[in-house]
Amino acid sequence: MSVNMIAVEDALRKAKTFEKSGPVYEHIHSRLWPILEILQQLFGQVQIGAQGGQVMIVQDTMNRLQNVDAASGNSFPLLAVDGQFGPKTHARVKEFQGKNGLVADGIVGPNTRAKLVLKGQSFANA
Repeated sequence: MSVNMIAVEDALRKAKTFEKSGPVYEHIHSRLWPILEILQQLFGQVQIGAQGGQVMIVQDTMNRLQNVDAASGNSFPLLAVDGQFGPKTHARVKEFQGKNGLVADGIVGPNTRAKLVLKGQSFANA
């Protein structure tokens, strides 16, 4: 059985005011929804104009890493996890790439995906 954890979190936010920090948030993101499991679902190339679950994974990952890793980018507000790879997601990906020694083209391909996984591993071990 596959569970769409983004939909679960969305339902939690709608059911109750959902804080973006604190013990409940940390528990959900570090224990109930490990980032590495989410990143394992990311495949292929994701870029401006893309839509759907792959984009949601990128958006959520960028938000999570922004909260724990200054090198992942933090000069933009959190992204809406809406599955639309538009200008804000593109800018966030470019910022992440630039701060992590990658070509800042705004395309989530193999190199960016590998860096996200590496950052996700350090997040999971923190």
